[in-house]
Amino acid sequence: MHKFITIFLVLVFTTTSFTQELDSKFYSNCLYPTIMVLHANGKSGGTGFIVRSTKYENKYRNVFLTAYHVVDGDGPYIINWVKYKNLSDIDKEKQFPVFICHTSEKNDLAIGIFESDEKLPVAQLDFNHKLNMGTKVMRVGFGMMDDARIDHGIVTQPKTHRPETFSGTIRTNVYSVFGDSGGPLFSD
Repeated sequence: MHKFITIFLVLVFTTTSFTQELDSKFYSNCLYPTIMVLHANGKSGGTGFIVRSTKYENKYRNVFLTAYHVVDGDGPYIINWVKYKNLSDIDKEKQFPVFICHTSEKNDLAIGIFESDEKLPVAQLDFNHKLNMGTKVMRVGFGMMDDARIDHGIVTQPKTHRPETFSGTIRTNVYSVFGDSGGPLFSD
C-alpha cells in the first residue's frame, strides 16, 4: 500500500509539474486561424493559415497561405475550418470551396481565398523576426489529415547555406508528418 501511494504521488507530482498552460492568445492567434486544405476528392491535403478576413458586401473574404505542393494538382480544393470552444474542444467544422489565386513553386508558397458568413480569426505575420539557433518554435498542423496538433521544437538553422536547394530557409527539429505541410511556424 505504501509503495502504491508513493508511485501515485510521484505520478501526480510529475504530471502537474510538467503541465504548462498555454496563454489564451496562443489559441486565438495560432490555433484558431489554422485550417485544413484538402483536395475535393479527399486523397491529398495539408495545412494552411488565415492571414486576412475582410467583409465584402454580406460575406467575409478570407485570405490564407499554404505550401505550393499542397495545392499543385488540378483541384478543386476545399478548406476545413474548425471552430473551438473551451479553448481547444472542437465545437463544429465547416467546409468552404477555395480559389487558389497565386502560387510560387520556387518558394513553395500558395495564396488562396474563400468566403464565409462570419469573420474568422487571423494569424499575424512577422516579417521582422529575429531567429537564432536554439530559438523555441511551435507548429500547428493537421498531420495525417487528423485533428490539429501542436508540436514544439527549436530553430536548428536560421538561414541555411548548404545544400543550395534549401538556401535561405529556416530549419527546425519540429516533428512533422504528411499533412503538416503549409502550416504556420510560431515563435514559442
